[in-house]
Amino acid sequence: MLPNNPKGRFIVRVLAGGYLLYLAWSLRAEFTHLSPMTLAPILFAVVGVLFIVTGLRAMAEIDAQQESEEESAQEDSAQEENEEESEDGDALPGETEPIRSEGEDEE
Repeated sequence: MLPNNPKGRFIVRVLAGGYLLYLAWSLRAEFTHLSPMTLAPILFAVVGVLFIVTGLRAMAEIDAQQESEEESAQEDSAQEENEEESEDGDALPGETEPIRSEGEDEE
């Protein structure tokens, strides 16, 4: 089974769009006179450009979403570390023992 790649189908879409542009370019010389078949290269070119643009846009959105998820995960882990440090007692950073008042007795 292939690895889970969320951008895989969009890569295929971009490649298909490039192929349609190639076909449109190749067919343009075949149709020098105006006929219904003259629309085929134009249609291929339009659909090819749409495939490329939508595929690239979707891949950019996936990248942005993955970056925001990584940033939020880093923020969450940093926040959890800060909470764990504050649960250790009233110790100041770098100290291992909590600060005690003068009236407190050690047990």
